[in-house]
Amino acid sequence: MPMSEAGGGIRYDGFDIDRRYIEFARRRFHARGSFHCRQFDLSSAASLGRADVVMMNGLLHHLDNVDASALLRAARRALKPTGVLFTLDGCLGDAHSWLVNWVLRHDRGRHIRSEDGYRQLLKEHFETVKIFVRDDLAFIRYPFAIGLARPI
Repeated sequence: MPMSEAGGGIRYDGFDIDRRYIEFARRRFHARGSFHCRQFDLSSAASLGRADVVMMNGLLHHLDNVDASALLRAARRALKPTGVLFTLDGCLGDAHSWLVNWVLRHDRGRHIRSEDGYRQLLKEHFETVKIFVRDDLAFIRYPFAIGLARPI
């Protein structure tokens, strides 16, 4: 999740609570980063130092607002003042077909939000927030909310 330059290179630390995902990442990408089977929280952020980028790919829609807020607080703590948070999650919307919204509502993540829902969640923790909704990034027309947030 957090990435920063370390001695001229990139340091990547990945976090997940599912041991299978972490074991896969360690086998496949062992030379490219460190992988931790635990939640990313304030103590993780403090121990790693400041990052240029924090990525949350397909994560926020699995968390209710309380848990998402705790994670976003840790992400903000992990970022350098000029750093950026990148998020990517499915996005509900009135303009989507009934089939797309049905697929979104049957995702394993139980907290898929609208564009405004993601915006409000990020604005609680970050000064600068932009949300882009794209439905042309997957094989099927699946709407993603891409969030970019900065501490300043």
